[in-house]
Amino acid sequence: MDSFFPKDPVTAKDIAAVQKFITPSYLFNLRQTKVSVANLYLQQYKDVAFASRGEWEERLFAGFDCTRAAQGDYVKELNSVSKAREYHDLLVAEKFTDSELRILGDLRARLIAGWEPVRVCNAKFGVIRKEGWQRAEEWLKTHPSKQN
Repeated sequence: MDSFFPKDPVTAKDIAAVQKFITPSYLFNLRQTKVSVANLYLQQYKDVAFASRGEWEERLFAGFDCTRAAQGDYVKELNSVSKAREYHDLLVAEKFTDSELRILGDLRARLIAGWEPVRVCNAKFGVIRKEGWQRAEEWLKTHPSKQN
């Protein structure tokens, strides 16, 4: 999120850019199922029946759901901030008092920190996804006739 909020003060345009970036991904993620997530993230290995694939799919989807829930919380936070009366005039202003700059600086820090749960869930999800790829590759080495 640092790249979306590179400077103080944070503006309404900054928040709108983050919303434009995150909301479509979140809405796409809301429609996903365990099977679609496994197929999407296994990519070329989606048809490989490696050992304990069902257990892996459960863990993958739990990681995906963690990311999706954290995204949802962040989308709500962005919507709340963009509609909050207390920030409305500040987010579109061009000149600020020291007090207003502190308020916007605190808001910027809060919005950057608010992304951390998404980042953590995404990192854990990435580890599980890579594990699936490794397990699929290993399975294909012992079952060469099953390769696509």
